[in-house]
Amino acid sequence: MIRGFAPKIVARQGARYASKGRTEHLYVFTAPKGGMDGYDKNLQKKVIEELTKGSPHFKKAVENDKKIDKKVKTMQKKVKSLTNTDKAKSRTAADKLMKEFELERKKGEWCAVIDMDMFYAAVETRDDPSLAKIPMVVGKGSMVTTANYIARKYGVRSAMPGFIARELASRQGATLTFVKPDMKKYKEVSKIINGILKKYTKSLHHVSLDEAYLNITNKVTGNTEKQRQISAESVLKKMRQDIFKKTGLTASGGLGPNMMLAKLAADVHKPNGQFTTPIKPADIQKWLGVKSVRSIPGVGKVTERILSEGLNIKTVNDVIRKRAVLFCIMGIDKKTPQALLRSAMGISRTVYSEAPAKSIGAERSYNHLHGQVSQLRALHGVCREALSRLEPEHTPVGFNLRIKTEDFAATSRKVDIKGRGKVTLKKISSLAEKSFLSDYPTQSVRLLGVRFILK
Repeated sequence: MIRGFAPKIVARQGARYASKGRTEHLYVFTAPKGGMDGYDKNLQKKVIEELTKGSPHFKKAVENDKKIDKKVKTMQKKVKSLTNTDKAKSRTAADKLMKEFELERKKGEWCAVIDMDMFYAAVETRDDPSLAKIPMVVGKGSMVTTANYIARKYGVRSAMPGFIARELASRQGATLTFVKPDMKKYKEVSKIINGILKKYTKSLHHVSLDEAYLNITNKVTGNTEKQRQISAESVLKKMRQDIFKKTGLTASGGLGPNMMLAKLAADVHKPNGQFTTPIKPADIQKWLGVKSVRSIPGVGKVTERILSEGLNIKTVNDVIRKRAVLFCIMGIDKKTPQALLRSAMGISRTVYSEAPAKSIGAERSYNHLHGQVSQLRALHGVCREALSRLEPEHTPVGFNLRIKTEDFAATSRKVDIKGRGKVTLKKISSLAEKSFLSDYPTQSVRLLGVRFILK
């Protein structure tokens, strides 16, 4: 058992949550990912409950959950108090917005998403074929960064604590192998992939080392819609083939009339497949509408629960059907409900503008980082990693030092970088160390992060 997570005493509130079967929604690592079809969800839930119940993380999660409960109940009361006049007025305003959004819908555009399959794990398997037939994850032991598809069959996934992942595999008769991440190697492979994709279009946006959004309209040919679709699918297939030939790695792909739909399409036939969404608005609505509201970009587990339990909005179609209530409660002029409605209509951008980054950095998680010497050594390592991510054109004017202690309380401290001259590791480490020691945490540390603020 990993220290600090061992359940010393099962709290009453923890037992209450477990008895109602409500614990799985407390954690981000319970949501299924591609390749997890057929995993034992009940076993996953049981293991997580046993290993985290009564721990600081569990107590913090329950505390946050109570706040969401309160928000949901407040929403439910507001919904009950709405009059028909309120709803009619809101529906009229929402309908007007829908007409405006419809004018934003771009036609004739072809967007593609390239999503590398279990990227970090695939790179390690390529370089060490012995990893191909065993459950393996990339991570430093305390946290899973990427899991291969064999490990996913056991309910193991990214963002899952290492001790839970190990136990899940063990109870199903398997031994989970951990491989230490090699970010330098992954960056080098990502650059090769980027070079391949740039040959197809200049409209290219990387959201991470293993995922890219492209507008390939300029490569699509044909006189009819069907001919253009066949052409677009051929372009996407060729990109994926080129990536495999050059790197030995597979990629999944998605095609659609905008970036959001292309992203959803990329998840349909993972791994090593591709899918094209419907193109006509009515067909898009049929395909998109039945999906969970969680499919909408920006809707995480908290927002999903608020929409589902507070407003009874569970599917994408529900956003449109219940737009009157949505805007009554969230506000007709607010960005969140407007973004939800636009996305529910299947409308999104077709090109990513390459705005300069405003911040860049690194952070690391730990089981329990005890002692000042160990903590400062780890902090210097985070500073080194953050500096390695700066590009020549980046000019940092300061950084935020993020610290999370064993009770999962998180703090962020802004540190200015004064004076001119080169930003060196010695300088950044010294500033970070000074800030860390100025209010030295009395508990062990779970996370350290350094994020540069760019000019």
